[in-house]
Amino acid sequence: MRTKKIISILLAVCLTLGVIAAMDFISVETHADKSSDLRKKINDLEKKKNDIQKKIDAAEKDKNNAKALRDAVNEKIDNIREQIRLIDGRLSTLNGEIKKLDANISETENRVDDTKEQFKQRLRAIYLTGNQTNLRVLLSADDFGDYLTQSEIVKNIAKADKEMLDKLSAEIVKLNEDKKEAEAKREDVKGLKEEQVSKKRELDKQYNTYQQQLNAAENAEESHILEKKKTADEIAKAEKELQRELDRIRPPSNVDPIYFSGTFAWPVPSCYNISSHYGPRWGTMHRGIDISGGGISGKAVVAAADGIVGRADWWGGYGNCIMINHGYMDGSYYQTVYGHLSGFAVSTGQAVTKGQTIGYVGSTGDSTGPHLHFEIRVNSNAVNPLSFFSGG
Repeated sequence: MRTKKIISILLAVCLTLGVIAAMDFISVETHADKSSDLRKKINDLEKKKNDIQKKIDAAEKDKNNAKALRDAVNEKIDNIREQIRLIDGRLSTLNGEIKKLDANISETENRVDDTKEQFKQRLRAIYLTGNQTNLRVLLSADDFGDYLTQSEIVKNIAKADKEMLDKLSAEIVKLNEDKKEAEAKREDVKGLKEEQVSKKRELDKQYNTYQQQLNAAENAEESHILEKKKTADEIAKAEKELQRELDRIRPPSNVDPIYFSGTFAWPVPSCYNISSHYGPRWGTMHRGIDISGGGISGKAVVAAADGIVGRADWWGGYGNCIMINHGYMDGSYYQTVYGHLSGFAVSTGQAVTKGQTIGYVGSTGDSTGPHLHFEIRVNSNAVNPLSFFSGG
């Protein structure tokens, strides 16, 4: 009977030790904080990467700007590299911490095993030496809880035994803490390695895509440069042809020309809106002004000054075009040009007066919509028409 009670109490002691071993007093705040900080940095980089992708998409649409695309893609590649660098750094730290924890766990397990063995030997010694006082208390206890709560028993436990039990409990708690923290770090390492592989694949993919994008952009840029040069050459050629034509239609010097009064009338009385001014435009020189607005199609175009129609027919990109000679003033010869007309109200060689309807607004030739292209020429060279109007 006594033996059964002793076994029962010893089992209770073992169960207590098991409960202590299972108690979860783990605090991994530092580990969690570091992981959270890493995740925040990576999330911030991901948001930045999304903004960079928008720049890449915009640069891809503009195939003529290879530099913008190159800069944007390089920025994205650097972003991914930085994420990989952060992950590599965290992995290195975690692996070092895990190695240290494993060493601590091994040492603690050895100490726990030694202390357990010492505690078992102490209990066995109590039984074998026949310590009647302690055995009597043990055998008289109904259960282990009763055993612990009896002050007489607590007072009779040897100080060394109590210190041994406290040490064992503390070691087991610390062992569980280290094991749980090591396990959490291993899970973190596993997730980070997967993310690391994913980021490296993304980087490789970006390099391949980058090369394709850059090749396409550089080819497009080269084509665009050639196209711009071709367009500029064509415009320069067209300008020279127009100057030659204006010189051709000028009356011979022995014919008494109309003398220019020095003022011009606005060529579209129903619309004063300028959609494109005189000067550089789209990489070329716009040598006149474009007058356009709602409902302008078919509206009357008038002669800006008295003169003689030198030409009224189709002229290349100008479409239906009228050129008027206005004569000399202070030794310079003045002419006006009206382009993209839908039709004519005058013919070549006809004398016109200032404000007289000569044609109608249209969208013929190289035109993107109904408007009048209006030029003023001095000695066949284009000048800014607005310099002849109030506020110009």
